[in-house]
Amino acid sequence: MEREAFLSSNLRTIIPVVSPGSNSILTEEVICCSLRLEVEMEISRREFIKRSILGSLGMAFVPRILKAGDQKSIVVMCTDVDATSGPNINEAVVQIMMDVSIKNLTSINNVGDAWQSIFPGISQSSVIGIKLNCLYDQFASHPEVANTIVNGLAQMNVGGSPFKKNNIILWDRAENDLVNAGYTIYTGSNPDQVRCFATDTPGVGYDFTHPMDVAGVTQYPTKIITEHCDYLISLAVLKAHDPDSAGVSLTLKNHYGTINNPYGMHGNHCDPYIAALNASPEIRDLQVFNIIDAMFGVYDGGPWTPPQFVLNGIFMSKDPVAVDYYGKVYIDQERANNGLPPSYAPHIHTASQPPYNLGTDNPDEIDFRWIQNPSAVSEGQVGRLSILAVTPNPVTRNLEIRFELPKRGLVEITLYLPDGRCSTRILRRTMTGGRHRIVYGNHLSSGIYFLKLKYQGVELKRKLVVSK
Repeated sequence: MEREAFLSSNLRTIIPVVSPGSNSILTEEVICCSLRLEVEMEISRREFIKRSILGSLGMAFVPRILKAGDQKSIVVMCTDVDATSGPNINEAVVQIMMDVSIKNLTSINNVGDAWQSIFPGISQSSVIGIKLNCLYDQFASHPEVANTIVNGLAQMNVGGSPFKKNNIILWDRAENDLVNAGYTIYTGSNPDQVRCFATDTPGVGYDFTHPMDVAGVTQYPTKIITEHCDYLISLAVLKAHDPDSAGVSLTLKNHYGTINNPYGMHGNHCDPYIAALNASPEIRDLQVFNIIDAMFGVYDGGPWTPPQFVLNGIFMSKDPVAVDYYGKVYIDQERANNGLPPSYAPHIHTASQPPYNLGTDNPDEIDFRWIQNPSAVSEGQVGRLSILAVTPNPVTRNLEIRFELPKRGLVEITLYLPDGRCSTRILRRTMTGGRHRIVYGNHLSSGIYFLKLKYQGVELKRKLVVSK
């Protein structure tokens, strides 16, 4: 399938943010991985809510007030223009996105430690299940995105050793669905290979000794959650759903693939069944994290609808209600771009209310963070390899570059244009380990450039603006 087969997204780079101590909403533009914020405009909170996000819920919204000491639910959204090319996913870029996002959400700068903080009491014998959404093979949780989660989990240092990939299970209800979506069934014990199987895999099945009362409907859970998993991650897709049913299908509805008779819970827009299902102890006691694979999206139709727009993103949160709330916001934005009314998904608000209390759909109680293009603007280090400073930026005169090498080796520093074409090679030289400083005369035309430092197969990048 060519890229032209996808409807390109018309998303604005604008985020609604509540201004502290104010009765207004500020819309802020995030530029270069949230390194710079520019205030665009200010409108009243009431008008913003009426016209934008809260109105898209299709219901009256009664805000709750955070008590002193309460913490907001954090939702991280990360997008990168290089995450996809046509229908193909660049797993290396998605890995950067996933790593940056989990570090941002947890405020822990080591990827393994950041992931480990999500799983209280984890041990080397613990099993983490990642619930996929593979109902429709043309729009399923992508293996490339799932792999980046697995790679992060494998960096956890549990009891002095890396967490075994074999203690991670990628799963859904049907083997055929998994295979058609690009997954490989594996039930072996190789510690370096993730397991992947389904409820209908021989020897698994539903647990008919474990009835669940889901808002008056008896359901039986897959043995994957009653016998195999200690923790659950929901890896959903960014998908609208039948308007006569759930309206959207995100991390909360993903667990319809966890029970034996989901078709018995589609009445009344799946409300309160979705909330009641997720609040059941069989799921609630295990569910610790929620991710939306938003490389692509569906804004109309579903669940059997191929991708309709490109977002190049992921969402993540510990709070399933908050992350679904923002997933719905972006679906509704694309619906508006295409002349459609907001989706009607009352289950999201219901899940936030008693007796379920699964999270919050109140933006005043959500810390929403948007990271953009982390693969293009890397501030990271590899050992002691780092770009210490590139000044001034914007560049108006000579450019000073300071960097550090872990040991002697060949270094290349090159400037590239945004389209990937090489503009100027600044340096190609074997240099000793330690800190270095070079000065480059500014002979560049005004515009945006990317500085790339290459050393022993590793690349670090910085974004530059030349202004004359």
